[in-house]
Amino acid sequence: MGHSIGTPEREALVQKGKELWSRPSVRRLAGHLRDGLTAFVLSAAASGSVPLPLCLGFLVGLEADWSALAAAAGGCLGAFLFWGAGGCLEPIAGMVAGLLGAAVFAGTELRKRPWFLPALSAGVTAALGAVFLLGKSSVPGAELLGYLLRTAFAALSAAAFARPKGPWAAGLMVLALCQIQVLKVVNLGLGAAALLACLHPGSLLWALACGAGADLSRITAVPITPVLCLAALPLAPGKGLYRLAPALWSCPAMCVAGTFDPYVPLGLLAGGLASLPFPGKTARPKAAPPPAAAPLEAAAGALEYLRELLEQPVPGGVRPGELFDQAAEEACRGCSRWSQCWEQEAEETYRLLSRAAPPILERCQVTQEDLPAFLSRCRRPDAFLEATDRAVARLRLRRQYEAKLREGRQALANQYRFLARFLREAAEEQPEAAPQYRVELGIGATGKFGLRASGDRGAHFPGPGARYYVILCDGMGAGPGAAQESAGALRLLVGMLQAGLPPEAALETLNDLYVLRETGGFSTADLLELHLDTGRATLYKWGGAPSYVKYRHTVQKIGTAAPPPGVGIGKSHRAEVIRLSLQKGQTLVLASDGLAEAETQSRIAEFTGQSPKALAALLAAGTGAQEEDDRTAVAVCLRPVSSATT
Repeated sequence: MGHSIGTPEREALVQKGKELWSRPSVRRLAGHLRDGLTAFVLSAAASGSVPLPLCLGFLVGLEADWSALAAAAGGCLGAFLFWGAGGCLEPIAGMVAGLLGAAVFAGTELRKRPWFLPALSAGVTAALGAVFLLGKSSVPGAELLGYLLRTAFAALSAAAFARPKGPWAAGLMVLALCQIQVLKVVNLGLGAAALLACLHPGSLLWALACGAGADLSRITAVPITPVLCLAALPLAPGKGLYRLAPALWSCPAMCVAGTFDPYVPLGLLAGGLASLPFPGKTARPKAAPPPAAAPLEAAAGALEYLRELLEQPVPGGVRPGELFDQAAEEACRGCSRWSQCWEQEAEETYRLLSRAAPPILERCQVTQEDLPAFLSRCRRPDAFLEATDRAVARLRLRRQYEAKLREGRQALANQYRFLARFLREAAEEQPEAAPQYRVELGIGATGKFGLRASGDRGAHFPGPGARYYVILCDGMGAGPGAAQESAGALRLLVGMLQAGLPPEAALETLNDLYVLRETGGFSTADLLELHLDTGRATLYKWGGAPSYVKYRHTVQKIGTAAPPPGVGIGKSHRAEVIRLSLQKGQTLVLASDGLAEAETQSRIAEFTGQSPKALAALLAAGTGAQEEDDRTAVAVCLRPVSSATT
């Protein structure tokens, strides 16, 4: 007689399973196995008899850790099994070169460029392909075409797998799976194409990507792309019947193509049936705005109109004739040659002066060398130069006034733009995602005149949705004045972020305030936005000291030296934006300028503990070249939510 597991026992087993899965080591191992299996499948990709280096494009996008090694091992094993001892040499050599490239460029700024990984993958494929082609006595046209095809797909796969959940990455997976048959009856590629198309009903993009992957494999003469695109149309009535549409549409497609392949409808039918237990990812219709949204939208439109008015150019500037007219009115009225210079010879006079006007207007200064042709015939050259110099001084003041007016108008326009954006976001109902991570944070601080008078001030708090914010402000100098500056900046940023304004708007508002104050001083700002649902983070640095990312035994310094907020307004005066991922246990350290960079980076690298509190305390207690300033360190990392109970 069998023994059935009761509800309490089942719940206990489920809880143990969740606790086991929440362990970082288990999740990392599962991720390595997934990457190895993905590379194994991708190594089978081919277009007819031409192997395609999709595995290389997938490999170069991985971090240089055990994931890359697992993917390389899976890819090499797949290349050997699918292509044999003779055909696996070039794919394996490409994967080894890709693994070395991932290790060489790991953590560099070049790797973050969107074009670099496709270029690296295509370059490795092109170089190795050229070596293998040169070893042959003659190169047929078909092999040369295959060489170009492999190079193109190496770049395409690297670009597609940069977003592995997109339709084009799925299409490449279909292309690889088309080389695998189950019991020599069901083709996995056709099944996967139908499965993905059924899971995204109505999406022509997914149908096109999956169909293109099946057609590029050239496993059948039946066109799969039009079959899946027709199946994506809402023509099948009844709940769930659209899952059978790919198999049904394949029959007329075979008639039109003049070929009969029974394995095509069989594979598409298997994929459609496999999708039945899963709900389709249909696009949700946009919900009608609540009654309060209409006034908010109207207010946002009014603010946008005010912003447009303020951003219109301010009339100003001085014409060359206006500059010298002012000088002539002051210096030349009493001269006997007045009527001759400025009336009878007006054209010649303005021609001589117009040559000198641009450099004078550019540097707001006039010298005797600027007007040699005019002064040579002038009876009162000194008086004219003095009058012109006074006119230039007035011009300088006028330009300064116009510049401040433009800055003030731009600062006010920025505030209207931020408010309009805030009102529009408030009018839309945004579903809140469940947090998957919790924040573990440590703070260490030492003040030159005591913590009460420290110019380093910080805060950490949850924001709207699944966001969490960490801020570190460093007031210029030390003592009560610096403390007041940093505390004021912190209060402004915290208030705006808690109200739901985006970090860019909050920081630019702080910058606009500093520009309009004109009192000097001010504060730097490091603002970290954590997304607890994805583990992603964005660091906004404006004038602060460098920050550091610690991952295992490596430390990377991030952030470049830049002026603090309050220097100016425009695209060149904005916060530096750094995208980060703290999913794998990385620790981010924010530091004030009182910590010596070399010593701080060395201490972070030598730290072997797991506690951010211990790391922050260690850094703040250190001494260095700038020990006479306030010293503050903030260490931040993310832990899975379920690991809180382990």
